[in-house]
Amino acid sequence: MERINSGKGEAPLKSCPDCGFLEVPASSRYCPECDHEFEFTETVLNAKASRDKILSEAVWYEVDSVQYQHHFNAYKGSETMRVDYVCGLRKFSEWICFQHTGYARLKAERWWDKCCENGREPPSTVIEAVETGESGGLLEPLEILVSESGEYPNILESKYI
Repeated sequence: MERINSGKGEAPLKSCPDCGFLEVPASSRYCPECDHEFEFTETVLNAKASRDKILSEAVWYEVDSVQYQHHFNAYKGSETMRVDYVCGLRKFSEWICFQHTGYARLKAERWWDKCCENGREPPSTVIEAVETGESGGLLEPLEILVSESGEYPNILESKYI
């Protein structure tokens, strides 16, 4: 890794206002010729927290179409349903984990309860879920709320017909 400041350049200098000595190191408090004391300004930090926004706000996008796909992660050996929301020229994806356990499965069941129009039980496999979506058995969202404050966009909420 290359250092930007290699330390091989000349040190910055200043001149003394009393004696005019031109080669006073910029960091010196006193002139080496006449002992003039230089004034240093002190930086005062504000102790109050900033109210500036750090993260971007979530934005609602109108959904033009939805696509359901079987997604296999070869690295993890897991299967999920990938849901792509097409919003104009943008596409946002989320992965629904029907074949997982614990929180991932619970989250998939909650997603299914919002999307399934006839209240049927959540599927046990990704293939069943994709087939239901492709055959029109799931509600299509009108809008999705997306946060792009992380590494990847995160779909926070959906509004359905």
